[in-house]
Amino acid sequence: MRQFSILGLFLLSSCLGFAFFAGPNWQPSKEFKAYWLTGKREVNHYHLVQELDGQKYEGMAQLIFRSAHFSRSKQHEVNADDDGAISILELNQLRSFKEGEYRLMQSVFRPIDLVADPYCYKVSNSLQNWEGHRFDQINLRAYNYRQQQFSYASKEGDQQRDLPKVLLQDELFNLIRISPEKLPLGRFEFLPSSLLAQLYHSLLVPKTAEASLSEEGDLSTYSLSYAQEKGGLKIQFETKFPHRIRSWEEHYYSRGQSYYSKAELKEGK
Repeated sequence: MRQFSILGLFLLSSCLGFAFFAGPNWQPSKEFKAYWLTGKREVNHYHLVQELDGQKYEGMAQLIFRSAHFSRSKQHEVNADDDGAISILELNQLRSFKEGEYRLMQSVFRPIDLVADPYCYKVSNSLQNWEGHRFDQINLRAYNYRQQQFSYASKEGDQQRDLPKVLLQDELFNLIRISPEKLPLGRFEFLPSSLLAQLYHSLLVPKTAEASLSEEGDLSTYSLSYAQEKGGLKIQFETKFPHRIRSWEEHYYSRGQSYYSKAELKEGK
């Protein structure tokens, strides 16, 4: 298994400087607990436009949220009464496009307590198409993230690499549903979407972001722009709890080419 490291001084500065969005007195509200900590799941359906190979394909996406109990040490779901169990908000995102030829799934495991657990613990991605299957997983370690990648393609698998302990773009949907007022703003270091990195055969490396949050009527918009190159994310969500995601747009830049995707909530779903 090949191993790569891109840590160095960047890792040290990121870990010390990203102490992060939740203040010391933050706790989930009674409203949050009544909605999420009931063992139920929330499923929303979206119309998807995904760009690939110079063409835009229509498809579908789903965001499936649920609360669960999670082990910090084992980093998988456990029973509520297990030692060390913590509450997480899990997101399972599914995408299918190009007449179903491309199927992607991402799972994001984000602790609900933003003070005790300021970092996302785990993200996994899978992609299937007519060429084969690819899978990668990112796990939180004491001083960094560890990514493992497996693929039918010899140049992409099997590999593992260390990544800096910074915000993950993949956890932003979870953070909106937990507490949007605690979203990171201004300039900070982050890791771009690992789902898009897999789709576009791109190496996952840290970037610098500029982020803002605006409110207009019943909707709020979180905008994240890559500071040093093309790329960004815009998420529109309902300002009032439970902050349902209404739409998102992604601009991704890989190997000299720009890619675009957009998803809009299907009403009545």
